[in-house]
Amino acid sequence: MDNVGKKIYEYIKKRYIIGLLLLFPLAVTYFVVSYAFTSLDSILQPVFRWIFGTNIPGASFITLFVLVFLVGALSSNKIVKSSLKIFEIIIGKLPLINGVYTTSKQVSTAFTG
Repeated sequence: MDNVGKKIYEYIKKRYIIGLLLLFPLAVTYFVVSYAFTSLDSILQPVFRWIFGTNIPGASFITLFVLVFLVGALSSNKIVKSSLKIFEIIIGKLPLINGVYTTSKQVSTAFTG
C-alpha cells in the first residue's frame, strides 16, 4: 500500500473506532432498557389485564420508572444499605456474574463519583 493509502486506511480505522466507542454506551443502554421493559411487560400485563380487564400500553414503563425511583429513594435506608452489602458479597462469590456486576458498578461509579 502506498503512503496515501495508509493514511486513508488509518483515518478510516480511527474514525470507525471512535464511532464504535460513542455508540457502544447508547446500544448497551437501549438493550438493557428494552430487555427490562419487555421482561416487566410480560410479567405485568397479565396482572393489569386481570385488574383492569384490558392491556394498558405503557403501564409497564410507568411501573419500571416507579420501581427505579423507589430503589433510589430507599437507597439511603440503613436496612437497604446492609441488604445491598450482603447482596454484593453473594454476587462476589459467583464467577461469571461477579465480573459483569463489578464492571457495571465501576462504570456507574465513574459517572456518579
